[in-house]
Amino acid sequence: CLGHTTGHLQVARNQRVQLAKTAAFHVHRERWLAQLDDEIAAHEARCIRLGRVPAVRLNGSTDIVWEQFGVPQRHPGTRFYDYTKWGLQYRRDIPDNYHLTYSLSEAPGSMGRALDWLRAGRNAAVVVADHTTSRAHARRVAARLVRDGWGGWPCIDGDAHDIRFYDEPGSWVVLYAKGAALKDTSGFVWRASAGGAR
Repeated sequence: CLGHTTGHLQVARNQRVQLAKTAAFHVHRERWLAQLDDEIAAHEARCIRLGRVPAVRLNGSTDIVWEQFGVPQRHPGTRFYDYTKWGLQYRRDIPDNYHLTYSLSEAPGSMGRALDWLRAGRNAAVVVADHTTSRAHARRVAARLVRDGWGGWPCIDGDAHDIRFYDEPGSWVVLYAKGAALKDTSGFVWRASAGGAR
């Protein structure tokens, strides 16, 4: 999702760091996870000192199944949250402190997977626009869905904040297309038609 909505220069700058972190995760996994645990523990202690809820989003540009590595389980006092493209059948044993939002994509079967997440009382995110490349028009499409719902499901304004674990369960998280996503033709961005999003 971030590849569709983030500016090209920012992506280019971040790609080297992301590649280095990904390589370290695969090559030195035990050491990498130990460092991650230390960083999460320090973050948790800092948040507690400030009277805040510690929260961590680990998958910015990846879709790693962190519960398989025990990361959320080792930090029960921290709220973890991510977007995922995994079908619900692969993410059934999610710890209570890990909130996942399914991310609708252009992939075959993605809508069916999104509906599975919604039926299970979880959330699914969708990026929307109309048939133009206007950000203002995309924002209007999102506002209409938030007001009217989509496919019988309530919709949340996903651009109001990114703290997904505060979202009402069983809802679409609607994000309006921005940047390169406004010109997307892959099907990642769901375009409005007379009856709403396609």
